[in-house]
Amino acid sequence: MDRNKANVGLCAILTTVAETGTAPEGVLYAGMMSKGYTLDDFGILMSVLRDGAFVSVSFNEVRLTDAGWDMAGRINAAVGGAPCQP
Repeated sequence: MDRNKANVGLCAILTTVAETGTAPEGVLYAGMMSKGYTLDDFGILMSVLRDGAFVSVSFNEVRLTDAGWDMAGRINAAVGGAPCQP
């Protein structure tokens, strides 16, 4: 996975969870897989998000932390999307 693909994946996970409020890891992975991400790629992305304190995972359910909500809001603002609110 190159740097651009990693950045796209990180943004996709954050903004998707922001839209839904919470998301099962399996559903997120299925969406990523359809875009060419492997299970290893997804695991790396989730590790980055967890280690950076952008998401928390409990019982395979992904939730944004305050930092995650802030970053998802910045991403949406940069692309002209709707603001994110917890």
